[in-house]
Amino acid sequence: MNQPRITSKYQPRDWQRRAHAQIAGHRFNVLVVHRRAGKTVMAINLLIAASLARSSGRFAYFAPTLKQAKQISWGLLKEYTANIPGVDFKEAELRVIFPTGSEIQLFSGDNHDAARGMGFDGVVLDEIANFPPEAWASSIRPTLSDRGGWATFIGTPNGLDLFHEFYQRGQDATQIEWWSALYPVTATGVLPQSEIESARNSAVSTAAFRREYMCDFTASADDVLIPLELIQRAQGRSISFDGALAGAEKVIGVDVARFGTDRTVFFSRWGKQALPPIVIEQADLMHTVGLLTQLIDRWQPDATFIDEGGVGGGVIDRSRQLGFDVVGVNFGARAIDARYYNRRSEMWFCLRDWLNEGGILPDDTDLLADLSAPQFSFDAGNRLKLEPKDQIKKRLGSSPDLGDALALTFAFPVAPAGRSAYKHTHTQSIHSYDPFEESRYA
Repeated sequence: MNQPRITSKYQPRDWQRRAHAQIAGHRFNVLVVHRRAGKTVMAINLLIAASLARSSGRFAYFAPTLKQAKQISWGLLKEYTANIPGVDFKEAELRVIFPTGSEIQLFSGDNHDAARGMGFDGVVLDEIANFPPEAWASSIRPTLSDRGGWATFIGTPNGLDLFHEFYQRGQDATQIEWWSALYPVTATGVLPQSEIESARNSAVSTAAFRREYMCDFTASADDVLIPLELIQRAQGRSISFDGALAGAEKVIGVDVARFGTDRTVFFSRWGKQALPPIVIEQADLMHTVGLLTQLIDRWQPDATFIDEGGVGGGVIDRSRQLGFDVVGVNFGARAIDARYYNRRSEMWFCLRDWLNEGGILPDDTDLLADLSAPQFSFDAGNRLKLEPKDQIKKRLGSSPDLGDALALTFAFPVAPAGRSAYKHTHTQSIHSYDPFEESRYA
């Protein structure tokens, strides 16, 4: 018996039609879309069409929270399936079963473990920038493996995060499974020009408009300590070899890790110039000490500051035992300036001031991501407080180790050679060292 013809309420807009045509040819699709463009409506109808086209298919929609899934997505799912005969709504499970035997179930990114062990033919991840950083790799991606399932990511930019990484992957011609597209308000035709201008004029900041309406990944949130634009300007400045640089202070900052996902970073700064960082992973403390003392021996800094928290104390003790004058810094200690919550907050604000005053950064994408990660707030005493490192790691999936190492170079004021109290006491010969040579290695 022929199935009855179903007329959908969904009438795709021009940008949605173009996107549907591209999605059909790729397994992983990334749509970066401005606010109020209809991206959630499109995502729901993408799943509905797939469910009607396949017998016994399994599909899932992930919102950042279950509350959002219930309040917005569930209502849309019911609205756009109401005219399909034989549809069964499982309200308690947020699940729709179609006459084809296929089904769509709603999940949340903040409870992504609920999808473990399931298998899906397709999933939509709405606003993945607001998911826990481990949700995709640990829980959702494995659900697609045994059924060869597809995934579509939709959302609005929120910095250089996982969503941005996926967008870049879709722009890479060698990633044949991936496709991505960006739809700013100027490209969709959804909003009239008068509304666009009204949104621009009423936005809390220019960055907010660029992010929410122009789909600009590089527009920082208003509570980010170091805006992306400031970092990019610093990375675009020229390296200087003039007399001012030659007579400037030379400082090394060391953020120490041992095992796990965190990195040990050595960051050298010569006045206004930050040199390429040295980054090592999974290193024991003796290996770290060996690399650090070699760097000090070769470069002859005016001061070396090491995070003494965690395993950093062992590096400090061993370095001093070998005759190197290093200074331990406690991130949680009281700030020198009473305006700041603690020493770590103070150092990061000094780093921002240095960038505003013409600091030069190496062109390093990891450094850009690290420096733009921390947010700031005010404590009960109205002191400036940097977002704690563990909170950043929970929010983004990694610690800003490169940023912390560079911030350490501002732990204390340092006088350049000839006026500094810092003395090098190691007796080995000093090697020639070009501070601008490529110095990143694993």
